[in-house]
Amino acid sequence: MISKNMNYAFQVEYQEQAVQGNINNKKLINVLNEQAGSITTWGKQHVKALTSATTQKLFFKTQYPGVLIGTGYPHETGKATGEIQVGFSFDYVTGAPYYPGSSLKGVIRSTIDKAISSDEKEMYLCYIHDVLNEMGPKYVSESTLRKFVELTFGNEKKSDKAIEGIDIFYGGFIVGYKNDIIGIDSLAPHGTDLTKAPTPIAMLRIMPDVNIVFAIDIRNSDSLDQLGFTKEVRCNLYRKILEDFGIGAKRNVGYGNLLLDEKFQYKEKKNK
Repeated sequence: MISKNMNYAFQVEYQEQAVQGNINNKKLINVLNEQAGSITTWGKQHVKALTSATTQKLFFKTQYPGVLIGTGYPHETGKATGEIQVGFSFDYVTGAPYYPGSSLKGVIRSTIDKAISSDEKEMYLCYIHDVLNEMGPKYVSESTLRKFVELTFGNEKKSDKAIEGIDIFYGGFIVGYKNDIIGIDSLAPHGTDLTKAPTPIAMLRIMPDVNIVFAIDIRNSDSLDQLGFTKEVRCNLYRKILEDFGIGAKRNVGYGNLLLDEKFQYKEKKNK
């Protein structure tokens, strides 16, 4: 592999090698991590480009065992033993790994939606109330919460009543790391037959101790203010959901845990 673009190295060069049955996972990981400095530079540039007067930057650090992103993308060729079998989210142009804005919006909205309609509705509603009460005593009815969701996230109805959400979720960008950014891991699912030896599934992950900044444009809204969901309340709610529920796939087995890291800062290079 000779490409310096991580997306191309993984999606094209590695795939070509897998088809020929000649993969080298260690070399792939080395190629990806050799670009660690460029990854953080791209991340900072992304965040800087998206920053406005209303953009909130939420600083987190990944925890063990790391974060899985983009696992729904097909990748396996079936031609090589031990090949990485699931996809990963790399920016198409820069090649940098990132957490898509649609996924960021989805993980936050799904938590709030569960307080409106799910089998665990009461538990999630209590959670939402606890978070809101951190900003002052507040009780939110189900109808108010529904209105908040519609105004904040929009709806997907293909009709004249379809609305665009007020807040914009740009995504999560890597801006720092301790050792490596990308690593390889494997899951060994048993399936329905617990007596059958599991077949390990190789996959890429974002390693622990990687600094990620989530950029969200939390905009002013008189309608949301009237419901009690001011900019400050929404920012705190989003931050808590990310901190308490994590991001990415396989969160039920420990992946995706985040630690709030408000002390982490970085210097942005000034444009000449």
